[in-house]
This record gives sequence, structure tokens and C-alpha cells, in this order.
Amino acid sequence: MGWRDKYEELAPQEIANLDEARKWVLAHCSEPRATETPLGKVWLIRELLAKGFAQPDEVLKLQSLGILFGDALAQEIPLLSWKRVTDRFGRSPALVFGNTALVVYPVSIIQKRVQRGEVFDAIELFSAQCAHIRDVSRKPNLANRPAVSSRNWKAWIFGRLTSLRGGRGRTSSSGTDRNQ
Repeated sequence: MGWRDKYEELAPQEIANLDEARKWVLAHCSEPRATETPLGKVWLIRELLAKGFAQPDEVLKLQSLGILFGDALAQEIPLLSWKRVTDRFGRSPALVFGNTALVVYPVSIIQKRVQRGEVFDAIELFSAQCAHIRDVSRKPNLANRPAVSSRNWKAWIFGRLTSLRGGRGRTSSSGTDRNQ
């Protein structure tokens, strides 16, 4: 029998932790009203990264930016909501698309890229993530699939692309899972 991911409401302490991370990032914003929109949140992330706000070894800062990034995704795609996801890798807050098996792990999306030294634009990343989530959410029978995380979807897509390209592998590093 295979592993089944478990989706639960966030515990009060988890909600408090997310709120603290948000407050901490927003304290570095000169115009808090600018972050009322998804693009405003992502613009703030972009600006803070450009100013060297967080270094690769500053995990909490980077994850706080990821939480704000997740808030922007959830605001842009209203069926996304924060849940506690337990999978074979552990437990973490993540965004779940409605009552489906589509899971997005935004907490580490900024962290992983900064730690790898990637040059990326937060706004382009946001646009790509939104497009990817919308595309995957349109897949037939998504709601009827067993509980699997987006990393399993990505593995399936990667395998499919590899076979279509004759084994040459993927061409893009954008995705929704926390192992990127």
C-alpha cells in the first residue's frame, strides 16, 4: 500500500507562525497598502530580494518571503487555501487547491532558488506558478485522484516529457513543489 498525503486545517500555532512571518516581511514595506493585491505582494518580494534583504543562509527570512508568495498565489487563485500537509517527507504548511490532490509548497519556493544562486524575477515566477496551477487544475479527474502531492504530478510530467523528447529531460526548473 502506497503513501497517502494527509491534508488538515492548520493548528492555531501554525496560523500564528504564518502571521508572524507575514508581519515581519510587511514591516519592511514602506507602503503596506501596496501589498493588498497579489502583484503588490510579489513586487515587495522582488524589491526585498533586489536590496539583499535575505542571504542564502537566512532561512527564516527566505521562508517568510515564501509565505507572502503563497498568500499572493492564494489571493490570485481563490481555490487555494493554506493547510497542513503531511506526506512521506514530513509535515508543512502548503496550499491545497479546493478538495483536490493539487498541492503547492510556496514556503520554500524563494529559499531554494536563492540558496542555489539562481537569478530569477519574483513576478515572472509568480506568473509561471499561476499558469502552472491553472493548467494542472484543469486536468480531468483531478478531484478523483488519490491524494498525491504536486511533486508526483511533476514526476509524471517529467517522465512524459522525457519520453516525448527521446530521453533528453526537462527544459524548465519552474514548478510548484518544495523540492525544487
